[in-house]
Amino acid sequence: MRSKVVACFFGWSNTGKTTFIEGVIRALNARDIPCAALKVTKHPGSFLLPGKDSTRFFEAGAETALVGGPETVLTLRSPGTLDRAFLDRLFPEARVVLVEGGEVEGALRVLAAGTAASEAELKIPLDGIDVLIASDPSLAARAAGAGVRCLAPGEIDTFITLLEELMDREVTVTCGGKNVPMNPFVKTIVREVRLAVVNSLKKVEEGEEIVIRIAAPK
Repeated sequence: MRSKVVACFFGWSNTGKTTFIEGVIRALNARDIPCAALKVTKHPGSFLLPGKDSTRFFEAGAETALVGGPETVLTLRSPGTLDRAFLDRLFPEARVVLVEGGEVEGALRVLAAGTAASEAELKIPLDGIDVLIASDPSLAARAAGAGVRCLAPGEIDTFITLLEELMDREVTVTCGGKNVPMNPFVKTIVREVRLAVVNSLKKVEEGEEIVIRIAAPK
């Protein structure tokens, strides 16, 4: 299974998160890039109606699906932690997963600013995000000064380009068998530096998977 690019979106209500995500989905579909979207909410809800067959199956311990017309509704038990393993299971064919309202370790963190004109109005400080979607020029300038990628609400294509760059060659680092979380820009630095060094060596075929292992000291 190919690695997914995951982007998590945050922001106050009515800041344009859903509209931006919708635009990204349409643009990805136009490029034939399989994508999925996940909404995470603090308000519990259920499609399981009391007494229905699918409800009885679920309550008996099964994962269930209801097929009717053009839609299939899949009901799973929520994971204790929202992670990439769960997203792989939930959306096996997706190359990009867009998550609204939830956090996944190592994902691209995107904050919608809406009409905010200062950092104090943001839901998350600038040092906790990778991309800011903002319409206020002064806030955009402040974000850029803090090393945060800043986009206007309509810059869907620019965001797609960023996702495509992250899809180009996925980077993973493990230490002691455990994945080391890295934000997308650190991944880019690691990827470009390692490629520059390794591709200059003999017997290296460009485009192949590269694995580097450094043993623990004896």
